[in-house]
Amino acid sequence: MNDWQSTEVIASQLQAARLRRRLADAAAEIAATEEDLAATLDSLAATRPRDASRLRARARSAREYAAAERDRAATYGSPALPGAGPGW
Repeated sequence: MNDWQSTEVIASQLQAARLRRRLADAAAEIAATEEDLAATLDSLAATRPRDASRLRARARSAREYAAAERDRAATYGSPALPGAGPGW
């Protein structure tokens, strides 16, 4: 592999790491939003007895989705950018 090819490989690895970081950040933001939504739905359920079971079910779904997004954030959050820590 010549220097040009080596530079291209490193550039591609950096771009891939940046994209993984962006995906991780987006997934974490989605998870936080879903948790906020779940809290709001639970609050509504406390004040609207007739709709409480439906609202609590939607809150539960939002929390499940938030958990999936946190898992996704953890998956995409590694490895770090090259040169940013151990292993690089």
